[in-house]
Amino acid sequence: GSAQRFGVPLGYGGPHAAFFSVKESLKRAIPGRIIGVTRDADNGLAFRLTLQTREQHIKRNKATSNICTAQALLANMAAMYAVYHGAEGLRSIAEKVHFSTCIVAEGARRAGHHIDDGAFFDTLKIRIRSEQAFQDALVNAEIRQINIRIYEDEPYTIGISLDETVTSEDLDDLLFVLGAPSSTNLWQQFKPGDGGILRTKFERTSEYLTHPTFKKYHSEHQLTRYIREPECIFY
Repeated sequence: GSAQRFGVPLGYGGPHAAFFSVKESLKRAIPGRIIGVTRDADNGLAFRLTLQTREQHIKRNKATSNICTAQALLANMAAMYAVYHGAEGLRSIAEKVHFSTCIVAEGARRAGHHIDDGAFFDTLKIRIRSEQAFQDALVNAEIRQINIRIYEDEPYTIGISLDETVTSEDLDDLLFVLGAPSSTNLWQQFKPGDGGILRTKFERTSEYLTHPTFKKYHSEHQLTRYIREPECIFY
């Protein structure tokens, strides 16, 4: 999975911390690098460094930047984000993001558009109802200065992703792009569990962030002291 949501900005797609899990007996067999195959802008075959534990492919005498430290910093940022917010804070953020996405999904449906089947959390794939409505959506998005994804291989289809920075004004702008009702009316009629992943097999029910560390440092002052603590111990 990706830990990009955990306090790490988008950064034009990366890099950011990631994680995966294996059985105890296999942990020593985890690869140091995973190379993916993709296509470049000219449709040519290309290889992509999908995952790496460190910059081991760069020879020390040829390294021109301290990338290793920078990549470890991303993992530390994600960890401190979780420490600062704790389990309740992360749940509150996740609920806000998901409920906002559900509002956009409901607005899109009421405007006659089709939402891609399947569970969603923060990202929607929307098939606009007609070519004219699709062109109108593009114009409205430009008016509101919103970047939306356009699926070039699927006609009249766009993608929208939301995060915790989205405001009610942003929701209204997105609904305007889709030609949908305002978010005020939708919020009043929306019930948690309408669409999305709530009350499905994908909703998490187990505990998380149960270590005492995630329950202590929920102010800027407390977190700063906690981050400083290891330095004081070792130096």
